[in-house]
Amino acid sequence: PYHDDAPSVEEVRPTLRLLHGPGYDVYLLGTAHISIKSCEEVAALIENNPPAAVMVEVCQERKMMLEPYDLFVPTFTQAMTKIVEGENALKVLHGYLASSLAKKIGIIPGAEFAQAKQMADFYKIDTILIDRLVSVTIARAWQSLHPVSKLRFVWQFLTTNLLDLDTKELETIIEKMKNTSKSDIFTDAIKQATADFPGLVHAILTERDYYMSLKIRAWAQYVREKKRVKLDMQPVRIVAVVGAGHLDGIEKHWEKVHKMEAKEVKKAICDLDAHPVVTWKMKFVDKSLKYGFVSGCLGVVGITIYVAVKGTAWVISKARSARN
Repeated sequence: PYHDDAPSVEEVRPTLRLLHGPGYDVYLLGTAHISIKSCEEVAALIENNPPAAVMVEVCQERKMMLEPYDLFVPTFTQAMTKIVEGENALKVLHGYLASSLAKKIGIIPGAEFAQAKQMADFYKIDTILIDRLVSVTIARAWQSLHPVSKLRFVWQFLTTNLLDLDTKELETIIEKMKNTSKSDIFTDAIKQATADFPGLVHAILTERDYYMSLKIRAWAQYVREKKRVKLDMQPVRIVAVVGAGHLDGIEKHWEKVHKMEAKEVKKAICDLDAHPVVTWKMKFVDKSLKYGFVSGCLGVVGITIYVAVKGTAWVISKARSARN
């Protein structure tokens, strides 16, 4: 039975938290995103005591990752081409990093979420998506940057050393993260690349931690009411699977969130779902960055060709002088 004065969060183990609420208990499992062991942990947690519902850190725009699919890893040139063609640089770079790291490990990104969905289907349990739309997160993150900061961010992201690691080094890092629960490989990469950009960290990590805690609260109450569980009865059991990098953030917000009224929760979710207002100045800046990027690339190519031609001419001139 739920007691209002009881601790709202318990740490079962480094990668597992127990979130208490009125009439429900949510087992919050943190995963490494590209780890086979994380998939095994998800399967075991659901199989040992099938819950009333399973929640996953996936949004409607990414729900295809819950079904089997072939991993496509773009080349660096293809990634840069997408940016030049107008796709959001943050979205392209995140996809490039995620697929590249996953290829090295030999596992599909977010395989643990697909594992959760598969187990839920087996036990005829609902799978609930609790993440914010990736398009909203990216829009809010990108618009938080000033024009010069956007260029700096792209450069710092491209020069991150995570892609230089070999498979064994990546596996070691992932296991260390999974055992400490302080981060997951993608969250760590984002933190590394965005250390100098507080606005990005706020939109990509802090806001989403709060958003997912709100969604867990809203859906947990819905599941409890659907199961007609009263507060003096045994709480309904729910499993939520998220990246380990979100564990501390969700735990931090839970003390406040689990006591909020339903109307407050709904309003907070709506506020975080809002797209940023894009002014003509922002559009102008993004267009300028795009064409500036193209011009920069063409400039580098042009200078290279010029130096090569001039250098070749100089060599030919010297060779002729030597013959004479």
